[in-house]
Amino acid sequence: MRLAKWDNLKFILMYTVVLGHFTNLLQTDSTLLSGMQVFVYMFHMPAFLFVSGLFSKKTVDERRYDKMFPYLVLYFFMVAFRFLVYSVAGGSVKSIRLFSEAGLPWFALVLFLFYIVTAQVSRLSHSYLLIVSIGMGMLAGYATNLGSFLSGMRFFTFYPFFLLGYCIPLDRLTQWTQKRWVKVSSAVFLLAVLAASYLYEPQLRRYMNFFKGKTTYAKVDMAVYGGICRGFYYLFVFALIIAVIAVVPSVRTCFTTWGQRTVQVFALHMPIIRVLMQNFHLEEHLAAWIPRYGCVVPVLALILTIVLSLRIWQPFFDWLMHGGRKKARVTA
Repeated sequence: MRLAKWDNLKFILMYTVVLGHFTNLLQTDSTLLSGMQVFVYMFHMPAFLFVSGLFSKKTVDERRYDKMFPYLVLYFFMVAFRFLVYSVAGGSVKSIRLFSEAGLPWFALVLFLFYIVTAQVSRLSHSYLLIVSIGMGMLAGYATNLGSFLSGMRFFTFYPFFLLGYCIPLDRLTQWTQKRWVKVSSAVFLLAVLAASYLYEPQLRRYMNFFKGKTTYAKVDMAVYGGICRGFYYLFVFALIIAVIAVVPSVRTCFTTWGQRTVQVFALHMPIIRVLMQNFHLEEHLAAWIPRYGCVVPVLALILTIVLSLRIWQPFFDWLMHGGRKKARVTA
């Protein structure tokens, strides 16, 4: 039985992904958008990986490689779709470098690798695995040879979130985040972080690549103490993720069904946004029509998220992710 809370959460997280990529390509100096971008990039991909880990238990424990392989298929599709769209639209991608990924398909690639690795080590002590993975994540930023091959830097940086989701019992987490005091304190905490993201946006923006987990500590002026900062980052982001889960409604909403189709939004949205910006000059039109168009961007991101969540795209992605077998839950 599907729980509405998790589908609601998936839709909200996917919306933050689309919004984040919209703001990445804008030239606006809107402080509101910039603060929102900083806030979103603090937690949205770790949160998706954590939720993926939560629902990976049966697949990992039973070593169902037939349910893991579709994430690799999704990676190949996203690489091919990006190449096709950008080639036709005159974009920046002129060739394909498989398994050397710095763009959006990195998520599908590392998710596949997370499943494979976790299936191999799942019989070890969970506390041991968490300590080792966090330690490797803290050390990864010092390495200069990880680069984009197999999204190495992001693999080590974000694996603790997936593993933590795998280790935490879903029912216990659901019950705990339903407590009234947890909900209230989580709402206050999220509002405080959002306000800080807005007020201290210029200072926090310097660490955007740190939040994205794709660069060494030296490149963000943390050559010495970056590992310690990553450790505090894990604690802070885990608290953010729990807070977001706590405030998400548990009842069915107008977007619950859309939350069941996040794979198609994830796979399609980025090339579409680039075409809108580069070929249809969306930002120039917005600037001409609406002087302070920054406030409209969250609405546009929501519209695109909803459009790509519609049932029309579902048959193809059901085939892509499930082939001829019975459909199972896929979190992306």
